[in-house]
Amino acid sequence: MISNTAILQLQPDVTWQDMGENEPAVILQLTTGQLFTCNLTTRRFLELMDGRRSFSELVDAVHAEFEVERDRLEQDLRHLSSRLVEAALIRCG
Repeated sequence: MISNTAILQLQPDVTWQDMGENEPAVILQLTTGQLFTCNLTTRRFLELMDGRRSFSELVDAVHAEFEVERDRLEQDLRHLSSRLVEAALIRCG
């Protein structure tokens, strides 16, 4: 489980590219060539994931930009983060 103090960061072999303003993004794992699509909320989460902010700080920053209940957002982003760690797309420190 991702803790509130966990620092999240993309793995070195992972990059992402937005598809234009207010459009989704794609995540590319360079070593495997796997491509994943993500929505605007996930896109913003990835943009903010700089290896310095805690999970809780990331949730707060995303929450400030999207009209969604914070508890629901935190739950969704925690689940997403766990899946991204399992897929070796991000690391959790």
